[in-house]
Amino acid sequence: MSQSATEYELANKHLLIATHEIKSNGKTSMCRDYALIQENVPDRITFEKRRKEIQQQYPGFSTVVRLINPNQAVIVYEYEKKEVSWNCTKKVITVITGKDLGYCKMAMEKDVASRPNHYNSSPKALFQKTSMNENGYYLVSENWDGIEVKYKFIKSGNPDQFAVIQIKNPLKDKAAIIAAFRKSGINQANLGKPIHEIRLEPGMLSNFSLKPADDYLLAVKFDTPGKTGQKERSVIDWIKDYIKSEVTKDYRALPQSAKDSIDKRKSAPTGVRG
Repeated sequence: MSQSATEYELANKHLLIATHEIKSNGKTSMCRDYALIQENVPDRITFEKRRKEIQQQYPGFSTVVRLINPNQAVIVYEYEKKEVSWNCTKKVITVITGKDLGYCKMAMEKDVASRPNHYNSSPKALFQKTSMNENGYYLVSENWDGIEVKYKFIKSGNPDQFAVIQIKNPLKDKAAIIAAFRKSGINQANLGKPIHEIRLEPGMLSNFSLKPADDYLLAVKFDTPGKTGQKERSVIDWIKDYIKSEVTKDYRALPQSAKDSIDKRKSAPTGVRG
């Protein structure tokens, strides 16, 4: 996976969501498109630090920074707005939070119905997350340039969370290559070796799981459909190869803590291809 791939952090724990105008030559503030910033933050102190940095980075660009906690639901959507007085059309991004996703969707639909002239296109959901329910899990949906991603975050001990991920490629003209990387193995020069990697041809669907959820980053890049010289490999195949490579590092010479880690990894449940 090259650095040209677009990277996505798993939406886990507290979220920072910010919107700001994109600086464009020759465009006034009323005609500028909006951009979205979305990051995981471990606590409010980190959020406040990033909030100040983002506002300093985009001064005078209608920047709004929000903190979304696990008990809140949120929906982020975009639409085209026509500024009649300025004779231009721009992309607007709106963030709605509430006690549950149903409330957020209702608020979005109410806004569309009450201001039809404000919407030059139907709203398109970029990101949505349910609130943490009493069973200790919440759901997240995202759209990565047409790739549909759904997460189910399940609480499995503090602070670990187990993420079940479903990725669908509804695009007709692009194959998507999805890879999962451990954050600890990432540096500025290279994403490192992926722990999981799958290729989704048009119309394909895949399911897999990751734990702990906040230790991973996903990346996606696009390719020509059918342009592969090798048989597609399942997530299970990639996991088996990873375990095999770990075990062959002279298992007998490893300290007991490392052996325990490998044994645990070997017996961990794996996702099944959808």
